[in-house]
Amino acid sequence: MGLRNSVSNLLDYWRNGQANDAWGEPNSFWFRDMSFSSLDIAETEYQSMVSTYGVDNTLEDDGVILKTSFPFAAFNGGWYVVPSEKHNMSVPSRYPVICVFQGIDWYFASIEKMLDTCHEWVTHDGYNYEEGGLDEDNERCVWRKHSPGVFSG
Repeated sequence: MGLRNSVSNLLDYWRNGQANDAWGEPNSFWFRDMSFSSLDIAETEYQSMVSTYGVDNTLEDDGVILKTSFPFAAFNGGWYVVPSEKHNMSVPSRYPVICVFQGIDWYFASIEKMLDTCHEWVTHDGYNYEEGGLDEDNERCVWRKHSPGVFSG
């Protein structure tokens, strides 16, 4: 899938995010610990991200240049970004979802895999809203199913 298709798919899912951060939005749509950002919030989050890490930061030499990454989800000083240029991360996707929070971790192989993962979490028999979702073992099992290799290395 080319960058244009990837960005188009992201925008199809994103639909200008949420007007407020996760705590200020009724029935907020969460991706584990992040929520979709509106374009206005994404612009503010982008500025915050690059001022925190630096525009030329390659995030621990993984080759993901922040100035060319789109922060489509955010919460409390953390961001989910999709790199728009080549990266040197050892991941199975050209456009992975990367979490930027006290370092860098790839979280999902793609936007589509992120959505599949989150959907399966909340529809899992073991999901308990009052207890905060799934237990860690089931959460990681579902996570690995949709993005194999996510916690290796």
